[in-house]
Amino acid sequence: MRITFVLPWGAMAAALGACSMSGSAPSSEQTAAAPAMEERFAKAMPAEPALPPAMAPPTGSLSAALSGQALGGSSGAIGDAEGTFGARAPGKPSPRLARKDRGRGDGEGDDKGGVAGPGATGAPKPKRMVHYNGNLRLKVTNPGEVLNHAAELCEEVGGFIESLTVDTVVLRVPVAQFRPLFAKLVGLGEVLARSISAQDVTDAFTAMELRVKILRASRDRLVALLAKATTARAKLELLAEIQRLTEEVDQLERAMTQFQSLAQFSRIALAVEVKNVQVESRAAEPIAAFRWIHHLSPFSQGVAGANHWLELDAPKGMVALDRRDCWMAESADGARIWASQNDAGPAATTDFWIAAIKTRLGPEYASAAVTQVGKFRVLRLVDDKGDSGYRYLVAVRADGEKLQVVETYFPDAAQEKRYGDAVRGVIERGES
Repeated sequence: MRITFVLPWGAMAAALGACSMSGSAPSSEQTAAAPAMEERFAKAMPAEPALPPAMAPPTGSLSAALSGQALGGSSGAIGDAEGTFGARAPGKPSPRLARKDRGRGDGEGDDKGGVAGPGATGAPKPKRMVHYNGNLRLKVTNPGEVLNHAAELCEEVGGFIESLTVDTVVLRVPVAQFRPLFAKLVGLGEVLARSISAQDVTDAFTAMELRVKILRASRDRLVALLAKATTARAKLELLAEIQRLTEEVDQLERAMTQFQSLAQFSRIALAVEVKNVQVESRAAEPIAAFRWIHHLSPFSQGVAGANHWLELDAPKGMVALDRRDCWMAESADGARIWASQNDAGPAATTDFWIAAIKTRLGPEYASAAVTQVGKFRVLRLVDDKGDSGYRYLVAVRADGEKLQVVETYFPDAAQEKRYGDAVRGVIERGES
């Protein structure tokens, strides 16, 4: 005898709403349409003979069923001995309680981002995923030799070169070798500035991983329900929901891959200056109100870290990092955007500030062009190596007493082409 479980469409819609990335509740139109959908799906299913009470299918909403089995231990209609499949035999402990008694095995990982050893209970501890960013500026007598030597040291420990210009090299190094290599680079010249930041992305990655499991479980239930649908309309509606879940899973998996790449390879940006003797008068020192412009750099978030917080939406293809000094989003292949805001100064307009930044930074690049993106003026600076050189975007907006600054770094022309439209869209929308 074949048993067919007819699952209400209204409950299924509720479950899908719970599993969506936005987490928003279903609209009033969706709620009102649920009974009609449920009736239509019920009519689309073939009639089944009545079952004895002992073999009757479980009752309850599909939302409880999906969430119960996806999370592996809910008291809903599916996936637990305490559910509606039948009462647990007297004297047997609940599987869910037994899992709790064994302990979660949580523990702090090491600062190298590796997998921690097993705990006292024998359960594995969670892997800590930490992304390190190092910025170093040196004064040296021979910039070319220093940069080549830095690249060789990186490759010796299993790293690779992300980008290289006449005065800057960006290295990606295995996380376990980050601090030893950074210490070696410090000894290559006179240190003008250095900084190290770390972002633990473990919680964000774990949340995405759990979400993917839930979405896959929901999709599997819909695929099984699709096999039982008999009308074309029912099949089309199920296929649409399956496609939506598949797209969400793909998007989450891409973000998870980016987190893994960031955690496996840390980044070190090394910039060098030629060592020479110069005697400058005090007249050459920047005025205090413009001093921050002299510290703008595509390889450092020093200006943003010293200013006030400004949060934007993460561009498509990038993930927002958990930083305390400033808001920042980054892609797995090195493109990144960060933002901040500070006092605009007396009677200072957006055009005034973008002209001041162009005057200071423009001569250092092969090209410097200003465009309008929403309410921001954007200065696009291009390194002198053509398509292989990096791109540095500085967007400013004087908003009343605040000056908003958004900086973007693209390692090369290909990265700008890949993320440029998404970044400009984020800048145009402004503060989230």
